Amino acid sequence: MLGFFKSLFKSKNERDYDKYSPIIDTVNEEWEKLQGLSNDQLRNKTLEFRQRIADHLAGIDQDIEAVLVQARATEDIHQKEDLFKEVDSLKKERDKHL
Repeated sequence: MLGFFKSLFKSKNERDYDKYSPIIDTVNEEWEKLQGLSNDQLRNKTLEFRQRIADHLAGIDQDIEAVLVQARATEDIHQKEDLFKEVDSLKKERDKHL
């Protein structure tokens, strides 16, 4: 009877294995791809990844800069405060994409 319940309900270890196994497989595949690269090639990959991240975030960085320029130009303290809150919100959104 106990074997029947064990077959229905997995242990914590089995659930964790099922959850993380696809991630581990993906990491291992990437590891295999990078194994054959020299140190210089790995450095170039790092630069490539940084550039891809910068390109991906360029739009939101432009939005942040535009709001900052507008905030610096305005004299109204309440509008300035609202603009800086918007900048903070945009920065939080940007950080989610990192």
